[in-house]
Amino acid sequence: MDKVARALALSAKMGSVSIEDFGGIGDYNFSTKTGHNNDDAFRRAAEFLNENKNYKLIITEGYFKISQDIELPSLVTVEGIGVYELFGSATTGSDAQNFPTIAPYLKGSVIVQTGEGKNGIKVQGVAPVVNLRDFGILFDRNFQNTGHGITVESPAITGGYDDGLFSSDWSNIKVFGHDGNHYAFNMVNALYNTFTNLRSYGGGVLRHLGEGVVNSGNAVFTNLYGSVFVGGSAHGISLENPNNATNKINLMTFIRPQVWIDGRRTLPSGVTPPTSSQRNLSAGLGSLTDIGFVSPDFETSVGSKAFYPYGTGCYFTPGKTLIGNDISTNIQNGVIYQNKTGSGLFFNMAIKLDPTADTDATAIVTVGSSSTLSSGNVMPARLIVPKGGPIGQIMMLSFPVWSGAYFKVDLANSTVSWTTKISSIL
Repeated sequence: MDKVARALALSAKMGSVSIEDFGGIGDYNFSTKTGHNNDDAFRRAAEFLNENKNYKLIITEGYFKISQDIELPSLVTVEGIGVYELFGSATTGSDAQNFPTIAPYLKGSVIVQTGEGKNGIKVQGVAPVVNLRDFGILFDRNFQNTGHGITVESPAITGGYDDGLFSSDWSNIKVFGHDGNHYAFNMVNALYNTFTNLRSYGGGVLRHLGEGVVNSGNAVFTNLYGSVFVGGSAHGISLENPNNATNKINLMTFIRPQVWIDGRRTLPSGVTPPTSSQRNLSAGLGSLTDIGFVSPDFETSVGSKAFYPYGTGCYFTPGKTLIGNDISTNIQNGVIYQNKTGSGLFFNMAIKLDPTADTDATAIVTVGSSSTLSSGNVMPARLIVPKGGPIGQIMMLSFPVWSGAYFKVDLANSTVSWTTKISSIL
């Protein structure tokens, strides 16, 4: 029995195998672009897992170069020893707090994809169950011509696609370096899954395509984080259901998601920053129901606006970003907005009022059914501090907006003190 066979026999008895058991070596050198190619090691590991269900594959510490997709079967768990971003010091600027700034950007158990147009991990088949945790995927391609970090693709059937990722648990997975046309996490018709602390740096963060003969979704995302600083077609979070009909993306809850569209980063030659067409959240393309966002933080430096899901039961709880259709971080003075979330919303705004000696400080809300707010309006709330009154007072302006209604806030000698917060009226 050779060394590899003995290692496999011992590991199998323990219920887990290491990528090193299959000849894997994590020695990639980012400066010289050299190192052992682990395509064969991951292929052999996948074959072993397919024949020995319910075994765990351990990715040890190191940088494991690949040039092809790692294709995983169902009923497996892939686990690293941990992965960490290499952030800089706050003294070097705020960017060091938003994304890794020290090469090679990730440390720990890291898969390094060098192949053109290749994904990090690909899972195919009907309703695959694949658990992933505690490792990173790093594209060493200068943010150009990559695939997705992890993609789960179900087979096409009449009327759409079959069931995708099913009843799986992903946690502490970090993807760095994908281009602006791809996502760190891409899935089709995923159902009954749990995702925790997924992080993305480069192109899009998460894409969920719901195009099946049954509903998809039924998932919880906790602490999903992404910094989109590469231009392309990918959004931060994209929930797509192009068939629109009765088959829905539904019952998905995002707890404290954060997406930053950042156009300030210095990028390699030939790579462009994100544009205003790349949104923090792109949704509503088709039938969405019961999609919840709890305390989201959606920010941008390129002037784009988040586009929010509308449909029965879609809701947002208070967070840093306004909830509605095409609303940026703060409601702007005199700008007319529309509530397209599919349910009534309640706005809470903190307004700083600064009257002068000659004029009042006011904040007046107008709500109505006309897109121009030209007639049939109501004024559900207003604030006023008379001329000559004390300056700098912060007062609450609270008002409801029914589904489909248009609204605006007119400010005179007053400003929004902090980002508007909104909760759904269910």
